[in-house]
Amino acid sequence: MTLGLSSGFIEPLESTSIHLVQSGISKLLALFPDKRFNPVERAEYNRQMHDVYEDIRDFIILRYKATRRSDSAFWDYCRTMDVPDSLATKLELWRTKGRLFRDGHELFGTESWVAVLLGQGIVP
Repeated sequence: MTLGLSSGFIEPLESTSIHLVQSGISKLLALFPDKRFNPVERAEYNRQMHDVYEDIRDFIILRYKATRRSDSAFWDYCRTMDVPDSLATKLELWRTKGRLFRDGHELFGTESWVAVLLGQGIVP
């Protein structure tokens, strides 16, 4: 994984870069408090950061996928595009019984997900 402002810029509507830098530094200090870099610690750091990035990616894709706009080819594509399996699972859990599991993810909490889902007309 990378660490820095350029690695944390995902989308301009959601300010993710500062959070990703801080999260990366926090995980780096927790897993590598000294100069001994163990492969299992490196793998764990990468796994944790991968999960953070995927969760942010899913939240941002949701904002585009759930749009009701149809005034251009861009928005038509967004509404009909395939989404990552992780987001498809979240949407299915939400649609069937209003379930939303955050699994300890940091940036966009349950309230943010519910606001986007309900705000875009995706109801259980």
